[in-house]
Parts: sequence; C-alpha cells; structure tokens
Amino acid sequence: MFPQKAIFTSLLFTTIVLQNSSPVFAEILFQDNFDSSPDWQSQQTIHKSQPGGTDIAWGMTRSDNCTTYCPPQGWTSYRAASSYWIDDRRKDTYVLSSEGARGGSGKGITYNVEVTGDYGAWSGGSLDIWLGETGHSELYVRYYLKFNSNWEWTNPEQNEHSQQKLMRISTYNANIWTTNYNPQEFGSGSVNWPTLYPGWYNNVSFPPAQMTMAVRKALTYATDDTEKVANATWPTDSDWHCYEFRVKMNSSPGVANGEWEAWIDGVSVGSRTDVEWKMNGSNTTHNWNWVMFIDNITNGSSPLDSHTEMQLYMDDVIISTEYIGLAADDSRAEQQIILHVPSF
Repeated sequence: MFPQKAIFTSLLFTTIVLQNSSPVFAEILFQDNFDSSPDWQSQQTIHKSQPGGTDIAWGMTRSDNCTTYCPPQGWTSYRAASSYWIDDRRKDTYVLSSEGARGGSGKGITYNVEVTGDYGAWSGGSLDIWLGETGHSELYVRYYLKFNSNWEWTNPEQNEHSQQKLMRISTYNANIWTTNYNPQEFGSGSVNWPTLYPGWYNNVSFPPAQMTMAVRKALTYATDDTEKVANATWPTDSDWHCYEFRVKMNSSPGVANGEWEAWIDGVSVGSRTDVEWKMNGSNTTHNWNWVMFIDNITNGSSPLDSHTEMQLYMDDVIISTEYIGLAADDSRAEQQIILHVPSF
C-alpha cells in the first residue's frame, strides 16, 4: 500500500499531509524551484585534445571548497563532461535562467545535450545533492522535465540506440567531505552503492523510448539488473511532465524486500518490492543519501560532426520522505488535499 497523494505547498522542512483525516508528518529534505537563485552556468570546458579540456567534476565543484566551478545556489556539486567539439561549441551543459522555467515565469535548468552520434559516447553531467552521511531508509524524488521539440532519439541514417539517464539515487558509504573517492562515479571504489538509476532508453528496433530501471546492488555493483518499466512511454508532446521516483532500502543485507516505484504525472507506472539492495556481505549502515539529477546521456541521432545540440529542461525539484505528487498549479492533479501551513 502506497502513501496517499499530497501536494507540498510550503518551503518548511516539515509539511503536514492529510490522509484519511489523520495527520502524517513528512520531511522535505531538499527543495528548489530556482526562482530566487542567481543565473548560473556550468562552465563546460573545450575538447579533451585541447589545453584545459578536462571534465569538470567533484574535486572542483564541491560547494565546501570550490572557487571557480561552484554549483548552483544550495546544491552540493555538479559535473560536466568536456565538449566533444574542438570548435563551433554551442551552449554550456547546464544553464540556470528564465529559459528553463516551468509555468511561464521564474527560472529553471536548461540541459544542453551534445549529440555524439554513437551509442556509448557519453556526454552531459549531473547536478548533485548530499543528504547527510546516515541517509534515509526511504526517499521520494520529484521534478518536472520537458524535452524540447528538437529532441530526437535516432534517425534512419544513424540507426543508433540512445539513452538519457534521468537521475541516480545512491547510498554513499562514507563522509562525503572527507573521503578520497569520487561520489559522482559508478562504484567509487566500493563506496557508492547501492544505486538506482532510471532512464529513457531508445532501441532503434523497438521505438518509442521506454523507461528502464537499473538496479546496482552492494556488493556486486557491476552486475546491472535492468528492467523496462512496462507502463512508461516517453512523452512526445514537448510539454512539462512530473516524474517521481521512490526507493526503500531492504530491511537487512540478504533480505529481498527492498523497493522502487515510479510515477509520471501522478500515475504509478511501475514498481518492485523484492530488491536485495544490500546483499549478503554488505556491512554498511548507511542509507539513501546521494542524488544526481539529469545524469549523463548517449545520443546517436545525428553524426558528431553535425554539431547538433538538443535541450532538456528541469524545474520544481523536491526530495522528501513521503509521496510528493503533482505541483498545486498543475491542471493534471487529481483531487489533491492542500494544507497551507503557517511559517514559524
């Protein structure tokens, strides 16, 4: 049984959700609609073959010690791969401005995707949030995404697969500020696991794009347990859509009762209740504590030398310990119960 849908309308860390006339307390761990943030961009570097052409990653972007390459206001870090193009570069990987705003006002994130022309040639990066070393046994992560009308997954000439990772929700088994491992990498020396990463995957033989859930477990992170989310089909209307993902840790290592679930526009599109997130032999006491938004992409819809760039937009981000659901101003909401809580 999953929590009743509710809309969070307060910037408080504690919000009351009404369920069957009884109060349930939920904690908002992070929230950003970007409207009050200064304009920002991720400062992507030039091609690796050129001087200074290095990926911008954890060592340079962590908010506690960054100088030039700082993340957006309130975020922990970011990463951005160096450009695939030596010349004729277009826009930076991530841009916080009015261009990416949902609802016709305010601000949001624009994710500018370099089309690499070859499945397996990854571009892009991530925007990251650290939730504390202990973490949480259950997390709900919600945001709104919009794929620009210029978005393509493939074409007959290229005949390539494509994949856009939507986020990574992970357990980082150390203190993120003192460890020597990079939390943005997969595995990170046996420190960064388990992990769930949902994504849109387009197989040229079976369009349209389908959502997949990749489950990476501790202690066998390299074993990729990936399945299609049966009821999730990529939206083709170039409009904003609400994505929400839930992860729940298994009760103890070796017990297959961990969970995940996915919603699109408030409708559950898939779930699983038998995940052995921590396998036998996993001795970590940490829980879900590390989230990377709009992870990297491999897109083969155009040849690399065409210098094709496409846009994906993100806004209205929330991480909580309870179901979040559609925003209050979304016309697709289904009889939401809204409680305005006075600020303290």
